[in-house]
Amino acid sequence: MAVAAAAPAPAARPAKGGTEVDDLLGSLDGNRSAKAPARADFDVPASNLPAKLARDQILRVVKQNAGKIRGCKAQDPTASGTVMVSLVIEKSGQVGQATASGPYKGKPVGDCVEQQVKSFRFPAFSGEPMRINMPFGL
Repeated sequence: MAVAAAAPAPAARPAKGGTEVDDLLGSLDGNRSAKAPARADFDVPASNLPAKLARDQILRVVKQNAGKIRGCKAQDPTASGTVMVSLVIEKSGQVGQATASGPYKGKPVGDCVEQQVKSFRFPAFSGEPMRINMPFGL
């Protein structure tokens, strides 16, 4: 007597109205439904953020991105020294403004340093935007 193999069970289908999981997954695909939470629902509450960044947090980001700044030397291989940059770190952690000063202001090397600094991402904080001056070595 031969035993027949069991046929695989059909895949379960969501109910016509969908489920909460379907709504969440749909929002990942850009098919946001009324039930899917907004992205802000997952953000860290401002009350859990420090009022401002600590010096070591700023320096950690600068050191992690030092290679980008050194790459600006390709704009002018004879460039040397330091490019001073005034920057504004927004509370989101993005750099809202970066302005080079000194001999490289308005020159390709200074413009490159400004663009690279604008790409830095710092940790978020809850206070007012932070304005700092930072020297960057070439």
